[in-house]
Parts: sequence; structure tokens; C-alpha cells
Amino acid sequence: MKLTKSLKFIFIYLIFFLSNFIFSQNSSEIFNKIKKLNFLGSVLYIAAHPDDENTKLISYFSNHLHARTAYLSITRGDGGQNLIGSDLREKLGVIRTQELINARKIDGRALEKIFADPEVSIKISLLPKRLGVDAIIMFQDILTPLTPAGSGFNFAPGPILERPIRTMAQVKALRTFDPEVDLQSVSQILKGLNAELKGELPVLGFAGSPMSLAFFMIAGRSPNQKIEEILAFIEEQTEITKALLEWLTLMTVDYLNFQIASGAHAVQLFESFADVIPLEIYKKFVQPTHEEIFSALETTSPSILFTKESPHLDLMLQSGASALSVGNCIDLEHAQKQAPEMIYQGNVDNKIIADGTKEEITQAIRKCFEQSGRKNHILNLNHGLLERTPFENVQHFVTAAKEFGRVE
Repeated sequence: MKLTKSLKFIFIYLIFFLSNFIFSQNSSEIFNKIKKLNFLGSVLYIAAHPDDENTKLISYFSNHLHARTAYLSITRGDGGQNLIGSDLREKLGVIRTQELINARKIDGRALEKIFADPEVSIKISLLPKRLGVDAIIMFQDILTPLTPAGSGFNFAPGPILERPIRTMAQVKALRTFDPEVDLQSVSQILKGLNAELKGELPVLGFAGSPMSLAFFMIAGRSPNQKIEEILAFIEEQTEITKALLEWLTLMTVDYLNFQIASGAHAVQLFESFADVIPLEIYKKFVQPTHEEIFSALETTSPSILFTKESPHLDLMLQSGASALSVGNCIDLEHAQKQAPEMIYQGNVDNKIIADGTKEEITQAIRKCFEQSGRKNHILNLNHGLLERTPFENVQHFVTAAKEFGRVE
């Protein structure tokens, strides 16, 4: 079940999750539901991303107004994509996992608590299986390993770090930890997935790259609105940045090797902000971390490097990764000519899946396969699903990909 250089098949995995669970109910939950019978209204809270979620407002509608409350959203990027239950999905498309709503109604758990719950994470991870995907990626967040280091983020609702990195003293205060002791939930998730799948599908682990994590730690929140500030900090505080990346690199090696030992059949490193990092900074700070990480990983499981819409294929090829997840800016035919033995992942434009017709999606898949020749190629999108993506387009993508990607 391992990917090798002699890969002759295509596997597809989409990082999204479908929620349709039933939880046991206590007396307070039952009483709350009885109250809801006296209120006939319903509320659908729509948000493009978890950062947009207003937890207090949702709680008010559900717990005080006693309205039937639902939350429609899709998380993009490393944390996963979430689909609505089978009874409504064709009508409503993509939704965040209902477990997050239920957890807040019952015990007010924050998102980081959900990530640390192996039982729920295993169930969520397995949900895309019904779509016909060819691998399962664990439900988790790239910020998870920062908690035992003493730099944990709280989701309120988006990730918040109380004290963003500003000084060398903060970097030196980061705690070296043992994943086997401090991240047992991640191991339990991977082992639980393999136990459930019984060898039917491979299980993928992942981690955020040192620079991706540094972006969060410097910003103290989701970095997208602070890119210029972060890049200025990196250029002005060179020694602090270098020390932070060195610590994060060693931690990431331990974390990914821990995932491999726990049963991950492959691991992926996410360079989530590669598209906004200037080439000079990339060469000086990012590239060395990639080469160090991939050279130190156990060779029993293949490794994948994801660099969001990075055009620097020559640097990616020097990383040491077993496979490269390339953006829409990379021509697969050219990439394969440059490195014929490399395994490439990608790179159908996620905007086509969101806005295109089924025929346009099919044509995009065919074009992708024509470029790769269906050899040493993992079909995927160039990046995560957009929040507006209709569910039927996702299902068509998977179905068509498996049909046209079949190698006799």
C-alpha cells in the first residue's frame, strides 16, 4: 500500500469531511430539545471559514432562543473540508462537521478539543470513504504540535496565540517534547484509522512546514491579513526567525517520524504560504528546512511536499521529498520531462471544481492526465476546495478521475 517510484496507479484524496453522527443524549440535552418544540423557527448560520464563525451568536440562537440551528461552511487548507449529511447534501452542498456544533451545545468544547478527541477524529476522517477516494487523511490541524511546546493556539473561533513571537527569549522558551507522551491522541487516531480500514485504504499523516507554523506564531492568528507584517518581521528579525525555524524543523522531523511509527503510510509537509514568500526569503529560510526534514524522515513511508502555487520546481526537486504536490502554475508535462522519475501530485484548478460545469471538470481532468501520461501521478486539486464548491461537483470529480485515471 506504499507509494513508490514505480507507482503505476492513481490515487485521489480530498481533504474534506462529511458529518452525520448520532451521539448519546443526557437528560439536559433531552430537556433542551423539548424546549425547542415550543419554537418553530430555524436558523442557518452561513460562513466562508471557521474564522468567520460567531460562536456566541450560534449559542444564543440554539441555547437561548431554542431555534433549530445549523452552521453551513467549509474549512479550507490543512484542517480539512466538511460535507453535509446524505439527506441534504445535494441541496446544500458543503458544510462544516455537525460535531463541532453539537460539542458546543453540550459542553462548549473549543475546536482544539475536538482535534484532541480520537474517537470523533477517526469518524470524521473516514467520512470521505463513501465518495470513493483512494486514501484517507487524518482529521487534524497543523497547529496541533505547538500546544505541548507551550505555544498552543486557542480557537475563538479562529486560531489565537496569546503571545505572538516577538523575542529570542520566547523562542528559547519553547519546550522540547516527546510526541509519544504529549501527542498520544494523534497516534490513537492513526492506529484507529488503520484498525477500521483493515488495509483497504492507505492512511496519510501531515504537518505544517516550519515556515507555515512560523507565519502563525508571528501573526498570533491566521496569517492571511498580516502577510506584509510577517515578511517584514522575517527580514528585520533575522536571528529570531532563524532560531525559530531551527526549533520548528527539529520538532517537525520528530512529529512526522512519530506519525510514521504510528501507522501513516505516507506523510505530507504543507508549505501553505509559498505563493506569497519572495524567492530570496524562500531560498534563505524555507528551502533549508525542507531539505533537512526530508533527509531525516524514516524511509519506510513516502513523503510529499506541498508548496502552494510555487513556480520554483527546481527547488522543490532538491527538497528530497518522494513526491511533489504542484500548483496550477506548473505544467505537469514539463515537470515530468525535467524529472521523469519524480511522482507528482496535482493540479486541477480548484476554481473549476467550484464554478465549472461537469463537462468542464471532466475536460480539466483529461488535460491533467494528458500532461502526466497517467504515470507517477497522484491526481488532486492545486489547493483545497473553495467554500462555494457544490457537492455534486466534488462527487463528479472523484468519479471522473477514477474513470479516466484507470491504468490497465
